[in-house]
Amino acid sequence: MDHATDLLTAPVSGALSLVAHNLHDLRVEGRRVLFHVFGVPCHMPRPPRRFEFSAKAPSLKAFVAELEPLTDEVTVVANDAGWHVTAVDPAHVAMIELHPPDLIDCFERVLGTNTLERVPEDIRFGLDLVKLKDVLKAAKKDDAVYMVMDLPDGDDKDRITVDVGRTKRTMPAIDTAGMADPTFPPLDLPARFTVRTQEILEAVRACEAVSDHVRLTVSRDNLNVLAEGDTDKVSLDLAVDVAYVKTDGGTATSLFPLDYLGKFVKAVGPRGGKVEALTVQLGTDLPIRVDWDGATKGTWLCAPRIETTE
Repeated sequence: MDHATDLLTAPVSGALSLVAHNLHDLRVEGRRVLFHVFGVPCHMPRPPRRFEFSAKAPSLKAFVAELEPLTDEVTVVANDAGWHVTAVDPAHVAMIELHPPDLIDCFERVLGTNTLERVPEDIRFGLDLVKLKDVLKAAKKDDAVYMVMDLPDGDDKDRITVDVGRTKRTMPAIDTAGMADPTFPPLDLPARFTVRTQEILEAVRACEAVSDHVRLTVSRDNLNVLAEGDTDKVSLDLAVDVAYVKTDGGTATSLFPLDYLGKFVKAVGPRGGKVEALTVQLGTDLPIRVDWDGATKGTWLCAPRIETTE
């Protein structure tokens, strides 16, 4: 709305109503409505809204552990179906799309009452993973974690309260205005197979001793994991359940940074997300895609390292 006449129907009260005819601009900055009165910005407070969530502690711990290698702040999209996060690391090497399936409840409380309603639309808030991880240290295996999102509270500030065990912590929500909003690229990768998480974890650990990159090569028979250093080499053949390899030579191979792959596999493995098997899609000199379903459900992508010869 660019003209004063367009603003006469906007909710204006108190002193603002006396100068409504001088309002010349209405726009949204971040999450606040900003009126310009005689060229001076004036914030209009948002109506308070409260959202309540509960989840199982192991699912939230895995959620944090799987995001942590890429970022320490995320934008969460929440509704009555659960949480959804898409994040990318600062170098844009790896991406993750993730949600914790064990979200028990997701409601909006009608303020001033005991009434809870299903969340009618997506809500977005910024979450500090470092602070959430710190609170979750108090959680025991079977604990439920209760979270209250005041978006905003009575002071027009976005706040998150996490309650687990005997610990309750209130923290500001992260401003999402400048945060990345990545989109997963469409990929048609020629090979697809399933591998036990424990086996790929053991292979990664063996490779970490000799190199900072690892080559994955899948054929119709197995998966070869290869790491070559200046003097040493590690090679492992893993039994995999191959769905298809649609290449002329019957193999697909790519080189990946071991740091990214290692942190991811350790996060979803037996001590983290407790994922028993990973579904992997691979190509030659193409990104790797990994899907899983355990304490969390998600997809992870990592760009390959392309070797060139001069």
